[in-house]
Amino acid sequence: MWKDFYKRLNLEPKLEEEKAKFTARIRNVLDDLDNEIEPFAPERINNLHCYPIYSEVAFALGKSKEYALTKYLPSDVSFEDTLKVVEAVLQVLIEEWKTNKTELQKRRMKTFNHKIEEAINLSTLDLGIRFVDGKFYPKGAEELDKILIEENLMWLKDYSTTKELFENALKHLLNKNYKDAITNAHSSLESLTKTFLGSDARLDKKETRASLIQRVGLNEEWGRILHDFSEIANEYSSRHAKGNNKVSKNELTYELTEFYIYLTGVFIRLISQKSG
Repeated sequence: MWKDFYKRLNLEPKLEEEKAKFTARIRNVLDDLDNEIEPFAPERINNLHCYPIYSEVAFALGKSKEYALTKYLPSDVSFEDTLKVVEAVLQVLIEEWKTNKTELQKRRMKTFNHKIEEAINLSTLDLGIRFVDGKFYPKGAEELDKILIEENLMWLKDYSTTKELFENALKHLLNKNYKDAITNAHSSLESLTKTFLGSDARLDKKETRASLIQRVGLNEEWGRILHDFSEIANEYSSRHAKGNNKVSKNELTYELTEFYIYLTGVFIRLISQKSG
């Protein structure tokens, strides 16, 4: 909608302004949800015990309980904190629906989810985020994201530890915590490898890499890529590096970390295909 408007008028939108508009749209969505739960604010203030969603969202965010969800988005809230609030609210809505299965809760959950997607689509610039199954992830190349991120996350639903580590890698990339992103990406593949091979062997061991390469049906030359994959983790990651890094912090870029996560996704996809 607005992308075409800016294009027709030859206007140049600014990223920070678009992020601020996104936060404003989210604030409106939360205000609508507050009013649907209880339109009379004093009623919410005086009877918070009647509306458990406020306690649950406060607990998820690690903040004090407020009488309105919009209170978690003050005027100076950061873009990243806005994303956290959205995830916390939606997860509470999902859990409420799973527990009670009422049509009202189902509608609230679906409406909120749809409004978040709409808020992203209304932005005139790429905000650098994707919204998948109620969670935000960094946005990269669309074709690679679909195959190596979204489809992998769906397949990993039965591998909770690996899925959580892979999700954490994506979240750290989004927040520009590159060392933690690499740590979690490496750990996710290591976790899946242990399950796939039925052993507790570490991925930085030559024998483990050789067994994995053989099981997924690749030539042994591919073992070199896995070797480098582990070496990168040893050099860059927050878990392996012991304050003696060969590479300075400034040399860790978004692009390098994104590539590492895509490479993780390639191996996860290979394992998924061999696992049936």
